Amino acid sequence: MNVVPKPQAYWDTRAAGNFALGGAGSGLIAFAGVAASLGIAAHAATLAGATLVAAGLVLVWLEIGRPARFLNVFRNPRTSWMSREAWAAVLLLPLAAAGAAGSAPATIAAALVAVVFLYSQARILESARGIPAWRQAATVPLVVVAGATEGCALFVILSAIGVVASGPWPAAGYAAVATVLVARCVAWRSWMVRLETHAPGGSSAVMKRFEPAFLAGGHVLPAVVAGVAWFVPSISDDLLVLAGLLVVLSGWALKLRLVVSAGHTQGFALAHAPARGGGLAGPGARPGWNPASGGDRPAPERIEQPEADNAIVRRERT
Repeated sequence: MNVVPKPQAYWDTRAAGNFALGGAGSGLIAFAGVAASLGIAAHAATLAGATLVAAGLVLVWLEIGRPARFLNVFRNPRTSWMSREAWAAVLLLPLAAAGAAGSAPATIAAALVAVVFLYSQARILESARGIPAWRQAATVPLVVVAGATEGCALFVILSAIGVVASGPWPAAGYAAVATVLVARCVAWRSWMVRLETHAPGGSSAVMKRFEPAFLAGGHVLPAVVAGVAWFVPSISDDLLVLAGLLVVLSGWALKLRLVVSAGHTQGFALAHAPARGGGLAGPGARPGWNPASGGDRPAPERIEQPEADNAIVRRERT
């Protein structure tokens, strides 16, 4: 039995790659659908998003112990979010291919399915009940918002290099970037607050070390670079590419830390120390958890005994 929580050894960088590529790809397809609904041609963005999603699925397929049995993942869509992710991918990729071929309705439909795919990915992590850092309710908005942020950043990059028509850019583009960056920052802080009190100390320590670089390199610096791009139009495209890359790479680093480094197991927990005779039970024990996580541990309880048992205890003591 593992008394102290330790990093899980079942999902590695390939699983993290699925969340990174799949999240960014589905977010990109979602933004391509928004662009298509506004009359902006976003065929290349749809194709790029589908490619990222497919690459992520290939990575997770390579992680399966028996790759030939991958069809089993489709068997339980009623109960398994992994099955729902797989079925969403089955719908998403053909629709994205049709959208990449020039069909605006298919692009919009693919965007809706991409949202379902991204949400399913988030629920896969949240449903891993044995990993406290993942099972928090705040994990779902963090993963969904992170995927949307990365998708928006990729759309900005494609627009800046001329692959996607700019449309109402730059005003709408700057507003979208600012919105998703603020949303990711808020989702991150909400998740970190929960992590401090509802996960092992090893998980929170990993993410605390990562937080300064993530907030500075993935939020503050891209915002500054995008602000400079707004005021210096002559080099705005190059600066927007740089800002987008910072946002995407920081999001992928987040997925890597979350899946590979912060996924500590539950470990051993004792609700309370047994009481001898009547009186209060002793404090519980949760090795490897922060002291602040006491709210996740039952308070000492008074152990009630029948009067007959108490009389026996009194006679034995005398």
